[in-house]
Amino acid sequence: MGMGDLTLEHTANWIECMRSRQQPHCTVDEGVGHTVACIMSAEAYWLGKKQYWNSAAEVIQVPPAER
Repeated sequence: MGMGDLTLEHTANWIECMRSRQQPHCTVDEGVGHTVACIMSAEAYWLGKKQYWNSAAEVIQVPPAER
């Protein structure tokens, strides 16, 4: 496992924004959304099943057919 192509740029932006008190390129909410999408896609791949996002509870749910 290694760092992605943009990891250094994102980290540099975050550190610079801490120093300058400016808004980073990505908000916390956007970062969470991207992270959830990555987790769900990996789970779908490894389990071979669709993943479902419950936005009200902010959780990944078991597919309805498996409940």
